[in-house]
Amino acid sequence: FLFKLVLRHASQSAEVQILGGVLQGTLPPRIDGLPAIGVSREAIEQELSQVQVDQSIVEYIAQILQNTRAHPLLAYGSGVRGGIAL
Repeated sequence: FLFKLVLRHASQSAEVQILGGVLQGTLPPRIDGLPAIGVSREAIEQELSQVQVDQSIVEYIAQILQNTRAHPLLAYGSGVRGGIAL
């Protein structure tokens, strides 16, 4: 459930296109015309409440957080919100 994602800045020409799209109103794409999904929030919350996470996974995530705070090459470690996101 972990992966590394390397992000780089866009090229100047790509940034020019993005900025132009924002100024013209074509970016970000409009979503108000999309149809609503046919699932209620309550149904989604009900499904999510059924997900079980083993205690060993919770402890592993907490250890990862602790290790990021103690690593000598990191100025700032992850907080609990990083663990929640994980």
